[in-house]
Amino acid sequence: MAIIDAKKITYAYTSESSISPALCGITLAVRKGEFVAVIGHNGSGKSTLAKHINALFVPDTGDVMINGMDTKDESRIWDIRRCAGMVFQNPDNQLVATIVEEDVAFGPENIGVPPKQIRERVDKALQQVNMSAYADRAPHMLSGGQKQRVAIAGVLAMQPDIIVFDEPTAMLDPEGRQEVLATIDELHKSGKTIVLITHYMEEALLADRVVVMTGGRITAQGKPREVFADQQALSEAGLGAPPHIALYHRLIKKGYNMDACPLTTQELVEKICQLS
Repeated sequence: MAIIDAKKITYAYTSESSISPALCGITLAVRKGEFVAVIGHNGSGKSTLAKHINALFVPDTGDVMINGMDTKDESRIWDIRRCAGMVFQNPDNQLVATIVEEDVAFGPENIGVPPKQIRERVDKALQQVNMSAYADRAPHMLSGGQKQRVAIAGVLAMQPDIIVFDEPTAMLDPEGRQEVLATIDELHKSGKTIVLITHYMEEALLADRVVVMTGGRITAQGKPREVFADQQALSEAGLGAPPHIALYHRLIKKGYNMDACPLTTQELVEKICQLS
């Protein structure tokens, strides 16, 4: 059974003067423990889809089931949000306290977790994101990557089965990006179900499965090696491949005989060295 099961969902943003369709019949299932990256051009609907997983949005038509719970069932909203935590693009929007450990404790306190368990959850969450040494620091004194890891710890303290990352590295420098990606990778290895919304193609290479969205629809999906081998599908979605994969495609066009699409620069180097 899929832990995330969206069936034929549609959603439109409405105003007094217009209706703007954002999702057009999306069907997507994610298995427990799977790492899925969702990529697409700006306006493709990927962030709108993410908000449906956390029940911030409810579909106009169709259904979204999170661990068997219907997001349209208002009596289950908080159960759904405990199951599916969400990390947003700007960490400052998720930090609410003046001390790191107090910020991480905020969520468990609000759902009535006993104080002793809160202490245990905070310590464990900070350890998971390698921020234990900063427990008594002020969040505003941290780097962007450190702030984002604190935001992730705040979600982890709620003990979700699913974590949805909505472009979590978009506002970070390269070092901060690597810190957050390493944290996401460790969470996946620990058994968490991960949905990563990103416009960085290199980040999608880390996932078990890549979903490509175009105009509110899923236009391609598969293992990263399969998706990035399909240059036409990426082009139609307005996306470019990571540099080493773009070079791989150029070599193929030049007539070089190369097998499966390389996921890393090292793989490409090895393939080039094997060319005769």
